[in-house]
Amino acid sequence: MRQLTVNMLGWNYPAFLLSFNRHLAVPWDRLAAVPAGTAVDADLWVEPQDPEIDGLGSAFEGYRRQGSDVQVSLILPAERSGPGTASASRTAQLTRMDWPDGGPWRRGLSRSAIGPGTLFAVETNNGSMYLVVITRIAANAITLRYLEYEPGC
Repeated sequence: MRQLTVNMLGWNYPAFLLSFNRHLAVPWDRLAAVPAGTAVDADLWVEPQDPEIDGLGSAFEGYRRQGSDVQVSLILPAERSGPGTASASRTAQLTRMDWPDGGPWRRGLSRSAIGPGTLFAVETNNGSMYLVVITRIAANAITLRYLEYEPGC
């Protein structure tokens, strides 16, 4: 299981692109230096302050990606009790999940579903599948734990 914590204090714009296969968060404001039309290796747009989590299409904001559109499927919405951290049982559930059948697959998650403990699935542009839980979220920071789903494991 991988964990990625992104602290956006001091960024010009509090959002980033997430690449699962590279285990990398690219600040949105850093992307401004990349010429329009350049292919970008990323799967999700993440903006904790709003909050927003959206799969990237093959074309977005003047940039392009190779492969098909990234889709997400909500498995469990945010836990609404306790501090801004997911419970240990919600995080542990990530390793016991079977791949969800039938979705519904969407471009992004609704704002009301995003928070500590949100558990969702992602189908990336190259067909890889990931299960993701938000373990912590604040206005300028987010921690995600995720693992690649391999059928038959």
